[in-house]
Amino acid sequence: MLTAVIALQGHQYLVQPGETLTVDFLEDKPKPEVLLVYDNDKIMAVGKEARRYRVDLKVVTPKQKGKKITVRTYKAKSRYRRQRGFRPLQTVVKVVKIAKNVQK
Repeated sequence: MLTAVIALQGHQYLVQPGETLTVDFLEDKPKPEVLLVYDNDKIMAVGKEARRYRVDLKVVTPKQKGKKITVRTYKAKSRYRRQRGFRPLQTVVKVVKIAKNVQK
């Protein structure tokens, strides 16, 4: 099965067609950069050659709250303790297909 490594918002993901990903909140349509494409054990394209391929992503859930993150602050010997938490916004995307770009 065709598999690709993509870069999206500074993070790298290993994706296959039909897979869903939960990524940081996207305000507009996702535009991933393809870094590597391989099929089973055979590497098809790396680096500049990988630009010939494209990964189509479809937004499934545009905006959702993620798991709560807790941040604690503590200062020794001064009885100072604080706890804050927040839930980051996330977007769920589905990998539609991995294909070669058609040059016209």
